[in-house]
Amino acid sequence: MLRELGIRNYALIEETRVQLEPGLTVVTGETGAGKSMMFDALLIALGERAGADRVRPGAERAEIEAVFEQPCTAALEWLQAQDLDDGDDCVVRRVIRGDGRSRLHINGRSASAQQVRELAGLLLDVQGQHAFHGLLSGARQRELLDAYGGHAPLLAEVGAAARTLRTARERLAAWRSGSSERAERREALARELDEFAALALGDEEWPQLDAAHRRAGSARDLLDGAGELLDSLEADGGVQSALAQLAQRLAPLLRVDPGLERVHDLLDTARIQIDEAQDELRHYLATLNLDPDELETLERRMTLAHRLSRRHQIDPAGLPALHRELLAEAAQLGSGDEDDDALQQALAQAETAWSTSSARLSEARAGAAARLGGQVRELLAQLAMPDASFDIALEPRGEAEPAPAGNEHVRFLFSANPGLAPAPLRDIASGGELARVSLAIHVATLQQAGSVDTLVFDEADVGIGGAVAEIVGRLLRQLAATRQVICITHLPQVASLGHHHLRVHKGSGPAGASGDDPDPATARTRLHAETLSGDARVEEIARMLAGVNVTGHSRSHAQEMLASAEAG
Repeated sequence: MLRELGIRNYALIEETRVQLEPGLTVVTGETGAGKSMMFDALLIALGERAGADRVRPGAERAEIEAVFEQPCTAALEWLQAQDLDDGDDCVVRRVIRGDGRSRLHINGRSASAQQVRELAGLLLDVQGQHAFHGLLSGARQRELLDAYGGHAPLLAEVGAAARTLRTARERLAAWRSGSSERAERREALARELDEFAALALGDEEWPQLDAAHRRAGSARDLLDGAGELLDSLEADGGVQSALAQLAQRLAPLLRVDPGLERVHDLLDTARIQIDEAQDELRHYLATLNLDPDELETLERRMTLAHRLSRRHQIDPAGLPALHRELLAEAAQLGSGDEDDDALQQALAQAETAWSTSSARLSEARAGAAARLGGQVRELLAQLAMPDASFDIALEPRGEAEPAPAGNEHVRFLFSANPGLAPAPLRDIASGGELARVSLAIHVATLQQAGSVDTLVFDEADVGIGGAVAEIVGRLLRQLAATRQVICITHLPQVASLGHHHLRVHKGSGPAGASGDDPDPATARTRLHAETLSGDARVEEIARMLAGVNVTGHSRSHAQEMLASAEAG
């Protein structure tokens, strides 16, 4: 779960550190107070794009740090695989400089934006204010259904079968097109194989090449830092001199009281360890390579590896296996051993494999669609839409070309009123209806397939109110029984159901300081986040109920809402 979010000099936020707890945390404040800004900063820390405009005016850099406590097994395994693990917690940090450049760190070690984004997908799920519009995309509807059904292994199998089938068709077509086409393919393969030969990437070499490239790029910083450390250790008046002086001062005391022998031994051990540290640093500096030719070679290989991986749409680690496939194809084209019958047999096998795997995926999707549709209908009834109809249609693609995502399109069909046939969601749902459908789908899929520990909803309750708002709050509270849920909201019905409450508000003060009576010429807007409890929380709920003029009645109503939430 997300335990702590620290932000410094980011946009309007001068400095804040928010402690977060398990359960449902609601975040409230006036419109425009900057509630979403805090979680924009979280997304920036987790790899989203950011430029110099994110740095607070007058500051040299912005810093964002997110501390995750005991992340899920998948995240821990990813950290271990990347050699970025550090105990049971995970700290992600980003520094954005005034010139727009930034650095990302995972557990104190440098990381790429891609690495941080991969890790973020295992740590939390964020639903933005307008995320429900993503439901209108057929691809997104398919992704949600497959996540709900746990179809990842089947999808991988279907994708591999589709690629194999396309290759088999291409090879047979190339063979039948005549010798000239085969010659062209041989030439194209020869050019490809020349680049693969120039890369010369071994089966397990990619992680080492990537690490060597990053190390060589930082060699100057490593050399300077290690050199400065060695100079400090060897300097007159340094650690060794201090230890010697302490030993001299201890000697007469030791003669009087042998009980100080343990102290003498510890000081002697410290001196020996300092000597060893100096030897290690000297050895490190002697072996650290600053050869610009090596860096140029690494840069050239990395550039070539990324170009080949983009061209063939595979991970760089898969290039050696692809190289072998291309070599095998080149050998077949060159030797002429592959005849029409063999190619037809390979094609028939590929078609059977594709047909079998895609049929299994279609069957699994049909079952998941029925279950998800029923669950969403139940949730819509809770959300004051008892007559709503929601179905998931699987429409055959009707295309000859095999698709890696399966043999059907997924369509979410919806009708808000009885007597009206369900139609595609994008054609009929209003904003409020779409918000409720989105929430119902996400609650259902997260309950079934969600593996992340933290869910962030940025105004998931937009477009709803009244009794429905309370039901939304209870659904979020229900989700929070098994994971951490953070919800930015304007609705008192939702806010009252939080286990914890944060209020975000703006203040002002002179540049570089804080005060109650700022000079307008130097005043700056600052964003603050505070944890509410007791009377302060009652007052905030009452403000959300009444607006500007908070009355005794609105306070009583707020107390009743909070008491009802606690009673369950």
